Amino acid sequence: LALANGSSPCAGRVDLFFQNVKETVSDTTLDIHAAEVVCQQVHCGSAVSIKRKSYFGKGVGPVWNNIISCSGSEAFIWQCNYTRKDSWRSDHSSDIGLFCSSQDEHRAPRLVCGADACSGRVEIQYGETWGAVCDRNWDIHDAKVVCRQLKCGVAVSAPGGATFGEGAGPIWGDRVDCRGNESILWECPFTPQGPQNCTHKNDAAVICSAPAHAKYIFSSRVEILHGNTWGSVCDQYLDLEDASVICEHLSCGVAVSTPRGAHFGKGDGPMWRDSFHCRGNESRLWDCPTTWDQQSCGNNNTAGVICSGENWQLRLSNGGSRCDGHLEVFYNGTWGRVLDDSWDLNDADVVCRQLGCGSALQAYNSSQYGHGAGPVWLTGVECLGNESALHHCNRPPTGQSDASDDVGLLCSVEHLMLRLVGHDGHCRGRVEVYYNGSWGTVCDDQWDLCDAEVVCKQLGFGHAITATTLAVFGEGRDPVWLDDMQCRGNESLLWECPLVEWGRHNCKHREDAGVVCSGKFKELKLVSDRHDCAGRVEVFYNGTWGSVCSNNMRAVTIGVICQQIGCGNTGILDKQFGEEGSGPKWLDSINCLGYESVLWQCPSLPWGQNKCIQGEIAQISCQEHLEVRLAGGDSKCSGRVEVRYNGSWGTVCDESWDLKSASVVCRQLDCGSAVAVVSDAGFGEGISPVWLDEVHC
Repeated sequence: LALANGSSPCAGRVDLFFQNVKETVSDTTLDIHAAEVVCQQVHCGSAVSIKRKSYFGKGVGPVWNNIISCSGSEAFIWQCNYTRKDSWRSDHSSDIGLFCSSQDEHRAPRLVCGADACSGRVEIQYGETWGAVCDRNWDIHDAKVVCRQLKCGVAVSAPGGATFGEGAGPIWGDRVDCRGNESILWECPFTPQGPQNCTHKNDAAVICSAPAHAKYIFSSRVEILHGNTWGSVCDQYLDLEDASVICEHLSCGVAVSTPRGAHFGKGDGPMWRDSFHCRGNESRLWDCPTTWDQQSCGNNNTAGVICSGENWQLRLSNGGSRCDGHLEVFYNGTWGRVLDDSWDLNDADVVCRQLGCGSALQAYNSSQYGHGAGPVWLTGVECLGNESALHHCNRPPTGQSDASDDVGLLCSVEHLMLRLVGHDGHCRGRVEVYYNGSWGTVCDDQWDLCDAEVVCKQLGFGHAITATTLAVFGEGRDPVWLDDMQCRGNESLLWECPLVEWGRHNCKHREDAGVVCSGKFKELKLVSDRHDCAGRVEVFYNGTWGSVCSNNMRAVTIGVICQQIGCGNTGILDKQFGEEGSGPKWLDSINCLGYESVLWQCPSLPWGQNKCIQGEIAQISCQEHLEVRLAGGDSKCSGRVEVRYNGSWGTVCDESWDLKSASVVCRQLDCGSAVAVVSDAGFGEGISPVWLDEVHC
């Protein structure tokens, strides 16, 4: 189950994987109760709204048309009942989508205070709060993704220093690490950086190539390099055929016009006396016949060109990295397909080089990455292997190829990668290696601390604390790539260790290896013998649990702690828990602002530095906010009353339950006033704890 094609993992089209087949879901099959289960299953809170008529775009594959009936309390969608129609649809015009409520999962960009919607100060929305970005954590690759997501062409620059004025809200401390080929900002890694000592004088900005409403997104003065000198071209010697070749040369689509009279400025260099005689079908300007030493003209006559767009961009999708997958081409404002029944390594090599992904290792047909969607832009490509771009290769005219296979490829860059999975923390988990286009595990035969040390060091996660065996972090489902590892511990990469042949092993996934690293791995807990949401505050850092000092600790800081451990968002300092702990004092002078999602994003003294004295170890009691829902009814405004407390949903006993109490529930859920009280489990019996009794509102 997944939410696809939205601005975050908590919004999008509902995609099901049923019997190994990917399907979308008809918008007549889910109600708000089923939507509630979907949102909970993907860890995105509760359902906010259902979107019909393919709001998040049309999917591919079969359309699930069986009516799903949930109470809303199920943990997984497959625990719900469904009415089987035994009919499958292929029309995706009614694919259903959802918005879920998880407040910290939505990240959306906007540009403010610029000349138009496509330039300005960068602000990112976390939940419902907009904040600025520190320019130390921002570069042109991040800007490219923002411009693409906002449909503003390409990034021209990513200036810092509050170029478009200083913001007034929070400054997010996360480092954004986009590669530049992502479709939306959410797809980029966000890494918490801790206190950055940034002010709004450091607000980052983006300038995109065109406003969102612009039709043409590439336009500029034409300049040509002779030797080491750039110079302009006289407008009387450059026509639309010449301009078409220039746009093709620069992968900017087709020529729209050739503005004259120094439309884009006079330029600072010399005025070259070159006259081009292009036919318009050349791929490079220097392929055109040229006449030299024409009569010169003044700087008021510099030539310009307006191109239609960034045509012939390439990307690889459905793979494990940006350097492998199904090939797609951007043309005329739309991503489309490449069909080629004789696709080979020469063709794939050109794509890898164009994407900055090294050389081709494999050339695939549609059986590897599946069939694509959208228009067919290229067919029957025949490359020699030395071309600089795919559209420079020979290809038959449109419509004159019988090719039917989509193509894919695997490039050498990012062919080998490493990750840890199976745990919420970044620095512990099951070891997985990306090889030959797929992720696979490592067998625990001979797995020890030396092997784990190489993994932790390669990932930048400090030193190895534990080398785990027997699938402690869960069993993988992909190939077992490595077995009988014999690292010395000083290797830089896991695959530099002595190893047997890739894929050769005698293991099952119950023997998957894992690691616990010391480095950036951090956790938070409250230590108490009696309470889950109260106790001494402790942080796991650098491989050791330690305390937190209460100096200057305000209510907003306590709220961040309570929220991080799932105990509401308010609390108080509480000295009733006695012992101060024996570990180091990791944090002091913490001053949270309230928008942080984890404690170590708050400003504080450096790790390990403190001014604590006896009796200043932080001990708190969280006061949970009670969430309420109605389950088992025919709408969100009728049903069994359930309350979320201490991390789980439970029921309310009907003793003393009356219309006054019911009215409070209705008002809290924005459901008007109470009409009737239903007792004796009129909406079915709950299966969770009974949290409340004798309620008197």
